[in-house]
Amino acid sequence: MIKGNQLTCYNYTPLGFLLRNNIKNEWLKAVLKCKANVFPIEEINTEDLVIIKNTDWSVYERVKEFGNRQLPFGIVRMQQHIDSKTDAKTATHEANQEIYNSAIKHSLKVNYYCDLHKANLCLDDWQRDRLQWWKKLSHTPSQFSCSELKTDNGHEQISIMYQFPWGPDVIETLTIKQMENKEMDVAAFSKISILNIETSLEWATSAIVSNSFVLKKCPLTQKN
Repeated sequence: MIKGNQLTCYNYTPLGFLLRNNIKNEWLKAVLKCKANVFPIEEINTEDLVIIKNTDWSVYERVKEFGNRQLPFGIVRMQQHIDSKTDAKTATHEANQEIYNSAIKHSLKVNYYCDLHKANLCLDDWQRDRLQWWKKLSHTPSQFSCSELKTDNGHEQISIMYQFPWGPDVIETLTIKQMENKEMDVAAFSKISILNIETSLEWATSAIVSNSFVLKKCPLTQKN
């Protein structure tokens, strides 16, 4: 939608919509098969959406029965949300140049609960599987890479990056942290870590489209 001289939002074309859905379905299939005891949750009403806004501990309390109270286990879901930083009222000329200026975003998320003492092994295992999956989607696997950093809260975070024409951008993050709940007895949750995996479906779609252009321009794929 164009309002004045600015792009205020966008919609996928029919083929773009199908591509986005294919990526979402393949992502979900890979995550559900990657580890045992990972369960999908469909968020279709306000009661389900409350899960997203609550603390890590309250989410754990709601879903722990899925894993029969045995670690490790996880839940996976798709979330649609509003990005207040890029809504139509605050759009700038710089934001107008970006394809994903829309305020509506779609995220694919995993909450994976594991033993605190196995947290680093869990993170390494998921990182290896996720990076390998992204590379399998591409004819140029070297376009995907990982970077490690500490968040402002001191949590370990791994970002899976794609090399776009304008430079690398994050398409998926993996963050490991200890469960926290000030209202509960420390002993009740001090041995649990949570791995949060989040993928931007918009950036994932952009990466796949961008990769198709890289393949098209590759001299090895061009006919003489």
